Order: sequence, then structure tokens, then C-alpha cells
Amino acid sequence: MRSALALTLAAVLIAAAGCGKSSEDKAKTSFCDARSDLKSQVDKLQSLTLSTATADRVQGSLKAIESDLQKMGNAQADLDNSRKAQAEQARQDFSSQISATASTIGKSTSLSQAATQLKAALQQLATTYKQTYAKIDCG
Repeated sequence: MRSALALTLAAVLIAAAGCGKSSEDKAKTSFCDARSDLKSQVDKLQSLTLSTATADRVQGSLKAIESDLQKMGNAQADLDNSRKAQAEQARQDFSSQISATASTIGKSTSLSQAATQLKAALQQLATTYKQTYAKIDCG
């Protein structure tokens, strides 16, 4: 009776130990959660208008994007090889677009030109997201 109980207990403990997430699964979850928030922040920025865009809103979203990129970068090392390669290429392309966006904003001579530049830059940021991170399978 004791040996049957001991065997049952051992089987339960072994099964429970196998239920934990692998580092790859944890990395995928972390990466995909950050990617989801990144999309949300890009959508927020893209929906801003001249009357709703404030420095605080834009800076808040940009800081959140920076944090999301950091989280995805941290998770990247533990992703499977295919996702890792996609993530690296997406990071490079998206970072380049962020730099290009930052360099174009604020170079206008009028408020109307600034609004047009901001709208175009944020649209390009959304397009870049779709061409980079959105393609990475998180299913």
C-alpha cells in the first residue's frame, strides 16, 4: 500500500514538474505581449489629431514603445531560431523607422506643415510595424 502511494506521489510530482513553461515559451509570451502593446502604442499615435496630440501623449507612447522594444530584445535570445531571425530583422527595420520619424518631426515652418509631417511620419511608423513585427507569428 505504501509503495503504491509512493509511486502515485512520484508520478504526480513528475507530471507537475513537466507542466512548467520552457524558457522558449516564456520568451515567446514576453515577446508577444510586448509586440501587442507596441501595436497598441502605434495605433494610439496614429489616431492623434492636431487637437488631441500633446507632447505628453506622444512622449508617453514613445516611452512605452521604447520599453516594448527593450522587452522584445530581452526575450529575443530565447526564441526559436526562425522567430529570433525575424525579430532581429524587425528590430533593425523598426528602429530605423523610429529614427527617421524622429528626424523629420519638428522641421517644418508652420503648424499646418508640422501636422502634415507628424501624420505622415506616424502613418509610416504604422506601415513599418505591419511590415516587421506584425509578420512574426505569435499564435
